[in-house]
Amino acid sequence: MHGSNLWSSGDYILNSYKGSKNGIEDNFYYLSDDKIYDMLVQNVSGSSIFNSILGCDDSSVRVLVENEVYYSQNFNSPVLSLHDASSFSTTSTPNIAYGLKNGSFGMIDMQRDSPLILWDVNSQTATLSSDAPINIMHCGKLLDDATDNDIIIARLDGSCEIYSYRQGEQPYRKYCLNFQESVVGLGMGNISRSDHKEVVVSLFSGKISGLIDSNAEMLEEDNQAERKQKIDQLAKEKDQLMKKKVKKVAKVNDGLAGDEIVGFKAHHTFTLLPNEAAYQLTIETQVNMSILMLQSSINIDILDEDNIPAIVSFPATDESQDSNQFLITLKMNEETNRIVLKIRTSEGLFGSINAFVIPAESSSKVCKRIEIPILPLSLHEKISAESAKNEKDNPLLNKDDLELSSITLTGNFSQNDILNWISKCLYNVPKIQDTQEIVIYYRSTFVGTYLILSLGDGKCTISTNNLSAMTIIKGKITSEASEKGKRIDISSKIIDER
Repeated sequence: MHGSNLWSSGDYILNSYKGSKNGIEDNFYYLSDDKIYDMLVQNVSGSSIFNSILGCDDSSVRVLVENEVYYSQNFNSPVLSLHDASSFSTTSTPNIAYGLKNGSFGMIDMQRDSPLILWDVNSQTATLSSDAPINIMHCGKLLDDATDNDIIIARLDGSCEIYSYRQGEQPYRKYCLNFQESVVGLGMGNISRSDHKEVVVSLFSGKISGLIDSNAEMLEEDNQAERKQKIDQLAKEKDQLMKKKVKKVAKVNDGLAGDEIVGFKAHHTFTLLPNEAAYQLTIETQVNMSILMLQSSINIDILDEDNIPAIVSFPATDESQDSNQFLITLKMNEETNRIVLKIRTSEGLFGSINAFVIPAESSSKVCKRIEIPILPLSLHEKISAESAKNEKDNPLLNKDDLELSSITLTGNFSQNDILNWISKCLYNVPKIQDTQEIVIYYRSTFVGTYLILSLGDGKCTISTNNLSAMTIIKGKITSEASEKGKRIDISSKIIDER
């Protein structure tokens, strides 16, 4: 919010509102052709013009002037997080910190006519403690009198890192900690003293942690007394919350009606690991887990089974029962609210993985079910056109010379129809489009082949050097079109793969 102007963003739509004497009025809206992960508002195109800055799934940072793209900066991975670092800028233009899905991060100077990358940290330029996606960032100075600027980043694997840097130099990591659960909130401020800032971290289980620079001088007596007063107040609030919890638990233990039984929250991430052609499945809950059971109607492989911190058993399954092609039970041998598994799916098979979580501390029979859909081309990774061209020895650099088989489907379907049908084969397909044609690139992480989709109203062209992938998509599209009563005509150009 700036003055009487308000911006809000969903997965695909950005809305801008302005206040007036008559209340709140629509200013403009922007329909993105790809998923929006994060949003900022800053003066980029002019000192008095507020521009929306979006981090998108197509690996770009976009700057808007109202509902038009002013310019964009492309990367080699989706942009998950943004943070305003204008206080670090030595010019009149704002600096923006960005975090990517592949674990890289950096800083952009949002100049008037085009963006300028000041620096970036990735696995090629530095030794990262983790390459997990960066979901939250925060910029500031932990020490008010310090010459270094600090950047705090939180990753999906629960790690929190603090980097420092000076203008014109590459950042260096000075602290790293893994909370063993997802970080859902991150901030910086003067909590226990006025001359040194602390990092405040909110975790999925509800815990709040504070971090302070170890180089900070010891508190003086006056500050210690003030700090003790704050701690005592927090302790009283904690006791009140604990009393409420005890009453809530007592209600459950007294055997009240089933609709009054208190459940628990569970969260999961299902992240493709391109270098391993496998998925990392993370399941965490707000309470400790007792048993985790995974069931699937398709065959999947569990990798790194020996590293799972639980007693693993594979109950016998009836092969005649299609719903139980895979079954595994994990019995926790220590207190934990987070389990990380590495699994590999088989392309061509589709269905779902059902995870059943039973909490450790509950006298009532409560179970949480989590459903993870598995698509036919689950091992295909979406890549941007820019990142495809930047890859070393990438055949897409010479796409005209690359022998690609192709099929063209025409009919009385809309662009949104074909996007919906394709989304039942591949992950990360845009849901809504308002352009005449969209081109989407995918790469198989298992065999290294490429898939190029050109989608528009009444026409879809699929180009690939993987005939199996082409057959799967063609079959799904024709099946869905037939179900919807849409007419499809198919022409093909097949290259012999031998």
